[in-house]
Order: sequence, then structure tokens, then C-alpha cells
Amino acid sequence: MDRTYNPTMPDVLLVSGKRLGRDWIAVMFLAGIYAAVAWFSVQHVNPLWDEVSDYHATLGLLEHPLTGSGLDGSQARLPLYVTAAVFAFTGPSLAVARVLSIVFCSTAIILTYVAGRAWFSRSAALLATAILVFSPYYLGFGRYAFTEGDAFCPLPVLLLLLAFISYLRHRDTLRLLVLSATLALAVSVKFYHLFFIPPLILCDYIELRSLSDKDKLPGAPHRLYFWASSAFVLEILAMLMTQIGLSQAALVCWGLGLLVLLIGSVTVLRGAQAWQEKGDGPYWITPAAWLVILPAAGAACLALFPEHVLHPEMPRAMYRHVFHRIHALPMTPFIDPVRLYLGILLTKVGPPLGITTLAALAWAWWRAPREPISRVLTAVVILYILLLTTQPLRQTFNLMSIYPVLILLTAAFIVWVYHYLRFHRLAQSAWLAWSATAAVLLFWGVLSVYPEFGYYGYTIVGNRWMGAESRGYRNLIQVTNDGTLDALEWCATQVPAGRRVVSYLWDERVIDDYVDAHPPNYELVRRHAWESRDHGPSIDDADYLLLSMNNEVTYDDLPPTEDFLRWFDPRPVHVVGRGRGPYRMAVVMIYQRRLPEELSGPVPTIAEEYDE
Repeated sequence: MDRTYNPTMPDVLLVSGKRLGRDWIAVMFLAGIYAAVAWFSVQHVNPLWDEVSDYHATLGLLEHPLTGSGLDGSQARLPLYVTAAVFAFTGPSLAVARVLSIVFCSTAIILTYVAGRAWFSRSAALLATAILVFSPYYLGFGRYAFTEGDAFCPLPVLLLLLAFISYLRHRDTLRLLVLSATLALAVSVKFYHLFFIPPLILCDYIELRSLSDKDKLPGAPHRLYFWASSAFVLEILAMLMTQIGLSQAALVCWGLGLLVLLIGSVTVLRGAQAWQEKGDGPYWITPAAWLVILPAAGAACLALFPEHVLHPEMPRAMYRHVFHRIHALPMTPFIDPVRLYLGILLTKVGPPLGITTLAALAWAWWRAPREPISRVLTAVVILYILLLTTQPLRQTFNLMSIYPVLILLTAAFIVWVYHYLRFHRLAQSAWLAWSATAAVLLFWGVLSVYPEFGYYGYTIVGNRWMGAESRGYRNLIQVTNDGTLDALEWCATQVPAGRRVVSYLWDERVIDDYVDAHPPNYELVRRHAWESRDHGPSIDDADYLLLSMNNEVTYDDLPPTEDFLRWFDPRPVHVVGRGRGPYRMAVVMIYQRRLPEELSGPVPTIAEEYDE
């Protein structure tokens, strides 16, 4: 039996060693189940868009570790550097990259248990771990390589939050350095993690205001400001020199910045340890602390992963990604990401647990004014989601960074309600039945949707969610470019030599890799991914036409209906499908040109659906 539940106290000291050992066995077993399910399910998935793109970017790092290739420069480089380091021992392989993603997500499951014990209770930690293991959202995205599903994100974000909450309790230099390091890691995994800075500063300021004046003992040594700002300024100078073509000077500035960062870190760390042993040292307050944390984290992000600095395309791509409209796609209206993220919260763990998750956020908000942990987690989750809605593109996997935190809040709320109702047996039994039913529905749903975890929720919402299309690459029911490789392999065996195949598929890098490895005996004409949607290749002289569901539901770039009906049989000659039973979807359709005698007949006036 757990002790009386109190979310304000860590539940780590009052548990016997035997029980703690059993907990760790259970957590490791659950993490192993997650890794096995993720690995075996991803065997059914073709190479995906960002997987192939990042694979080539990683090969660029193997060849040029300092400058890289600049390919897909809007993506932070830590996942690529880590994967390149592994490739140096194993050799380049998409399978190895996928294993690395699964390892990161499995480790994040273990860290979720650690965080749950530190922030809430043993019961909440174990429950959150179990929910996360069987979450189709976490299973679906945690198995993809590189940045395709943000599999690298949950682990550094959990480390960041653990470091921040520890810093709030002590405010010493050692924890300030750890916080700077974890912030650098988080931003180096995904640039959107800069959105964590406002809620963290806000919570730091609120927590500081709750202290009495006698507890505030500012005494930040000025040399820490000088160290952090010097390293950061040198890295920014290196970036600017790269932009104007002074590559050698940029390399010198980058090296000096890295040297200042490393030597300063060792010096400050020794000083922090000495202060800790003596029981004195500076007590950091909000403005002074963040004047060190931000430049130190920024310098580490730039210096430790030099492609951020030494390739001119990196800052340019990031600027375009944030401030410029992508010419092939419209800007995302505010309502679209709101619709998407609300749908993820409500449906991706099943409606019962989804409703419980929203209730848990309300519960944490209610506790926030008087409970620091709830305040930090609530501020991080809500402000992060709100800031994501300001970005040009929505992505289904954007919540991966905070997903363990969401599940932790849900589990803590379930346990809190159970303890709150301990004197009302009937209500407590009803709550237990609700939670058990939610868990059973989640487990059954995962079994039903395997291996296409992104389709989870389709039997609930259908083709429409809150008045808009639910399917697509950036939608609630995520339909990726999985199936492109299968379609190309069908063409390789079924299309006669010399025929003309027109592809409207967006996966140009997947197609390029396949064509380079298996030169076709037919003529392949494909659209370029970022050309205008109104200028797709002509289908007038095509013998075969490749279309995907995303051409209709995501990119809205189907060929003209009149041309399609004039030249092609509206019934596909081959369909690449994904999913099982009620989750079955036609993801790629291959159409064949109508026979000459059919072309001489009347043109159909009623268009059939492009999909099944």
C-alpha cells in the first residue's frame, strides 16, 4: 500500500529496497516490450521522407564532420551527430538509425518512471510507464529514424525538466550548469524546444517571488557572465562569418568559442563543487541566472554541433522555416493545429483516457498556484502547445517532446482521484472501473491497429475531425509516404519496358534512392517536391500514373480531373494498402492508360474516387 498520496513530496525514500527492486524489474520489462513492439512493427514500414533526407545529411556529417551537407537545414543536428557516431562503428544503415530511435524512446520510458517517482508517487510513475509503453502515438513515432517522428525529443526534455525543478529547489551554481547543459541538449535535438524557455523563466520568476527576502542571497560572480557571453558571442561571430563567405575565419571563431566553453565549464564546475562542499556560494535569482543559462546553452548548442555554425544553409533554412511561406504549401491557419493537437489529446490514447488527460490538465492548472511541480509542468505543456500553433506548418509528431509529461499528469491525476475518493468506496470503485476500462480499450486498440499505429483513432473519427479532413501526413490520422517503395517495386516488375510512368508522389528522395539502386527500364517522370502544386507533370502522354492519398487530402495537387478521365481508367490497376480490417486504407494508387478503343469512346462525365 502506498503512503498517503501527496503530489508535493517525492515518493522515493519511503519504499523498501525489495519493492524498489521489483519496480525496476517491471519498468525494464515494460521498456523491453516497447522496444520489441516498435522494432517488429517498423519492419512493415517503407523508408519515409525525413528518414531518407536525414540519412543523406548524416552521410554528409561522416564525410565532413564540421560542416556537414546543410541538407534539410531547418532540423537541429544532435540526432544526426549521434547517429553519425554510431554509423562510424556499424556502417550506414536505416535499420541501425531506427534502432537508435527506439533506444532513445525506451530510455525515455525509464526516465518517465524516475520523473514520476520524483514528482508524484510510485503508483503514478508505474501507471505512466505502462500507459506510455502501449500508447499508439508514442509507439508510432518512436520507431522512426532521425527526425521523422521526433523520437530523440522526449529524453532531453525530461532531463531538462528534472534539471529545472532541481534548480528551483536549490538555486546553486552546480544545478545552474546542469540546467544550461540540458537546455542545450534539448534545443540541439529540436529548435522548437526554444519554446520551453518562456514557461521556464516564468516559473522561475513566480517561484522566486514566493521566497522571503532573507532567502534571496544574490551573489552571482561576474566571471560567469563573461564566460557564457564570450563563448556565445564567438559562436555567433563564426556564424556571421560563414554567411559572408569567410570560412577560415569562421572556423577559428568556432574553435575559440568551443575552447572558451570547455575550459570555462571545467573551471566553473570546480568552483561550484568547492562552494557546495563549503556550504556557501551564490544563490541565483531569476535575471542573473538566465543571463548565464541562455548564453551558455546557446554556446553549447552551436559549439558542440558545428554544422549549426559552419554551414551557411543552416541559419537560412531555419529563418525560412519560421518566417517565410513554403511556396508549395499554404500557411497553416491557427485553427488547424488547434484541431490537430486537441484530437491527439482526446483520441490517441482512446476517448476515456483522452477525456482523463484533459481533466488532468485542468487539475494541474488548479494546483499550479500552490504547487511548484504542477505549475512547471502545466506551464510547459500549455505554452509549448500554444507556441506551436504559431508555426507555418503543423506536424502530427510535434507533441512527442511533451508526451511523457502529458502521460505523467494523466497518471498522477488518476492516482490522486483514487486516493481522494478513499472514504467513498462506491465512487472509488466507479473510478477504478473507469480507469480499468480505459486501459483495456487502449490495449485492445493497439492490438487492432498494429502495425499502423498512426491510424489509431480512425474508427472513432472517420474521415472528418472537427469539420476538416482527418487523414493525411499532417493530420490526426497520419498517413505517411509509406507505400512509395512498394509502388516502385510493383512498377519494376509489371510496367513494360519503354513505357512512360508519371508520378505525383512527393517522396523525391525515396524515389531518387530507389532509381539510383535499381535503374528502371521504363521512363519515369516525377513531380519535384517543392514545385508549385499547380505545375505538376503532364499526364497526357503517360502510360501509368502514380497517385497517393496525400495528393488529395494533404497537398491538394491531383492532376486535372478532365485529363485524368480522358486518358485513364478510373479503376486503379494496383493499390498499395496499409492497415488491417476497419483501418485498411489505400495509400498509393497506380492507374493505367485506357486502351485505344476506349479512348475513341465518350469521355466519362462522373469521376470515380481516386481511392478505394
